[in-house]
Amino acid sequence: MHEKRVDEKREPVYSPTFKAQVALSALQANRSLPELAWEFGVTHEEIARWQAQLLKHAARVFEADETPARTHRKQLLRELKILDDFQASC
Repeated sequence: MHEKRVDEKREPVYSPTFKAQVALSALQANRSLPELAWEFGVTHEEIARWQAQLLKHAARVFEADETPARTHRKQLLRELKILDDFQASC
């Protein structure tokens, strides 16, 4: 049910997918943190921390739009524009 593993002498390790699911549930605000903690089998402190991390790093989802190939295409288009402008001025 929960995506976690427990190493000996260590705290449980939860997958990023599980953390995101819990944090998104907390952001929906349909239930209190203690209710979510009981449902997911984690502490409300963990949920609060994951929620803060999700909000802090949410913009990274949209940074993926700037792939190296896209950046390279933009550079090529700029160079072509410069070349076109130069040829038009001759």
